Amino acid sequence: GGGGGGGGGLFGSSPEQPEDIFLPYTDFYNDAVNCDDFNIKEDYRRWKQPERYDFSFCKYPFVYDPASKARILQLESTMMMSHEFEDAVLRSIFIGATCPYLILKVRREFLIQDTLMEIQRHPDDLRKPLKVHFVGEEGVDEG
Repeated sequence: GGGGGGGGGLFGSSPEQPEDIFLPYTDFYNDAVNCDDFNIKEDYRRWKQPERYDFSFCKYPFVYDPASKARILQLESTMMMSHEFEDAVLRSIFIGATCPYLILKVRREFLIQDTLMEIQRHPDDLRKPLKVHFVGEEGVDEG
């Protein structure tokens, strides 16, 4: 049988097994969703629209390995940046004087200090696409 006595318990046949048995988290990784053929972007899109879709593997993050989770974070970051850029463009059209970019004006010799100061000055712009202007240098716009 499956219950109490002589065998067939969940982890084996011994009723004296310790209760602190843990499976490694890697046992839960699912090769089907961690391969290059899986459309992780579509799964992410489904997860972000729960009113339209009942299922997404993103609801169960333990099935993703670290590389897949990194791809999901990259998707999230890209989408947030895109939305922030679009919002800033619309605000500049309708309200005026809003730049769609986070522009950091820094001196090369004080790169870290200046960057930290600029970030503190513009906390609401951190999701915008980044442009760096080096003070005292001619700018090269590469898009």
